[in-house]
Amino acid sequence: MTQRVVQLVVLLFWCLSLGAQDFEVSPLIGDGMVLQRDQKVRLWGWAEKRTTISLQFHGVVYHTKVRKNGRWELELPAFAAGGPYTMEIWTETQRRSFSDILFGDVWLCSGQSNMEWIVASSDHAAAEIAAADDPFIRHFKVPRGYAETPEDRLPGGQWAVCSPETVGNFTAVGYFFAKELRKPVKVPIGLINSSWGGSRIEPWMSGEILDISNLEEARAQVLKRVGADYQKARKRLEAKLGPLPEEERGLQGDVAYWAASNLDETAWKKVELPSIWENYGYEEFDGVAWLRKRFDLTETDLQQDIRLVLGRIDDSDITWVNGQRVGSTLDQWTVLREYTVPKDV
Repeated sequence: MTQRVVQLVVLLFWCLSLGAQDFEVSPLIGDGMVLQRDQKVRLWGWAEKRTTISLQFHGVVYHTKVRKNGRWELELPAFAAGGPYTMEIWTETQRRSFSDILFGDVWLCSGQSNMEWIVASSDHAAAEIAAADDPFIRHFKVPRGYAETPEDRLPGGQWAVCSPETVGNFTAVGYFFAKELRKPVKVPIGLINSSWGGSRIEPWMSGEILDISNLEEARAQVLKRVGADYQKARKRLEAKLGPLPEEERGLQGDVAYWAASNLDETAWKKVELPSIWENYGYEEFDGVAWLRKRFDLTETDLQQDIRLVLGRIDDSDITWVNGQRVGSTLDQWTVLREYTVPKDV
C-alpha cells in the first residue's frame, strides 16, 4: 500500500442570521458560563426592533426594548463570586433558559499559536488531562470567522466545564494559568479563548483604534496592495517552475498524478518523520508538499478495515491510500490524524 499526504490552506466563511428565530442571545451567554464578579455585567443579543426582552435572575425580573438596530442589552448589578445560578430570558413568544452559571474572574486569552496551543499537545498531557477535575474552571473557544467589515456577533461557541473529557482542547497557557490562580483566589475562573495562530493584531482592532477614518478606502488600498504582491509572487513562481508540465507543478490536475500507486518516486528526497521541512532544505518554503510511504500488510490485515495513524501535521492534510482518498483534516495543527482505510482499498 502507498500513503500520500498533501497540505493545503483553507478559508472558512461564516454567516449568521436570525432567520425564523424570535430573538437571539450572544453565544457567550449559555449554560456553564462564568460572569465577572463584583461589577455590573452586561448581557446582549438581537431581535426584531421594539420587541420587549425580559430577563429573570436571582429573583429579579429585568426588562428592555430592542433598539432600532436590532440589538438589545440588559445590565445586571454586581454579584459576589459564587453559584451555580439559573437564568431565563424571554419575549412574548419564546423563552430561553440557562443553568450552571457562576460568578468569578473572567480572562480573555488572545494571541497567536502560543496561546492557541492546547492542553492535549502539552508536556505530560495524559497526566494533566486525567487530573483535570476542577469544574470551577470554564473555557469558551471563540470560533474562527472571516469578514471584510467589522462584526459585532460571534458565529457560535459554547462554554466547556473543565473535566478529563474536555480539558484537552483548552488553551494550555490559559488552563495552567487558571489552575494556579485558583489556589490563592479560590473563585471560579472563566477563560474566553480568542487566539488564532499566525494572525496579525490589526484585524482584531477597531477602525477607530487604527485611526482609519474611511474603512472602505482603507480596504481598497489593502486589496490593491495584496493584488500587486500576488502578481509579484506569481512571476517569481513562474520563473522557478519554468517548463514543468501542469501536473508536476501541482497547480491543477495533480491529484491523479501524485496519488497514483505506480508513480516513479526514485528521484524523491527521503525524509524521516516526524520532522519539519526546514531540516531537509526547505527553509523558505511555505505551501503544498506531497509525501509518500510504502508499507506492507499481512493477509490477515487485508481481511478488515485498518486504522491509519499519522500523528500531528502542521497544519492541513489530505491522505490517499492506493490512489483512494481516505481522510483529511484542515487547518488543525494540534489534532492527531487517524483515518480508517477500507479493506477493499
